[in-house]
Amino acid sequence: SSVPQYINMFSQLKDLRASDNSVAMLSSNIGRCKMLTALDLQRNHLEQVPPAIGACVALEKLWLSSNRLASLPFTLSHLGALKTLRADKNKLTEFGFNIGRLTNLTQLRLGYNSIKEVPETIGKAMALRELGLECNRLEALPPAIGTLKLDLLKLDQNPIKRPP
Repeated sequence: SSVPQYINMFSQLKDLRASDNSVAMLSSNIGRCKMLTALDLQRNHLEQVPPAIGACVALEKLWLSSNRLASLPFTLSHLGALKTLRADKNKLTEFGFNIGRLTNLTQLRLGYNSIKEVPETIGKAMALRELGLECNRLEALPPAIGTLKLDLLKLDQNPIKRPP
């Protein structure tokens, strides 16, 4: 099943909660939901997020945990209002977006994936307070991570060879 094509009819929609379903596809019409501030698609069967998500410029909370995502679209970089991004428990191997452009992001959860590298641009995400990268394939962290004022940094169960 999918989030239907007619989602664009809800142009004033601010909060869409569709977790714990069997959603396998998100329509590209999601980009027409310009007022959307929260999108919860946790615990579904999503294999991709359409690039049109980058047009949801009011989006503050995006929950994509426990799906089948192998990548995230670069257009997430356009979500300047985004404060929370949860995409843990997927099949991600890289960030896929420019974390440095998400200057309002306070919480990033990408644990339980297969991410091998944290981009240097993470140092530009100065609002970041919680960073969850546990259970990935990280061997090192970029020096820029030391410039962040993190309250929580989760790095458990990574093959890190030297501490941050």
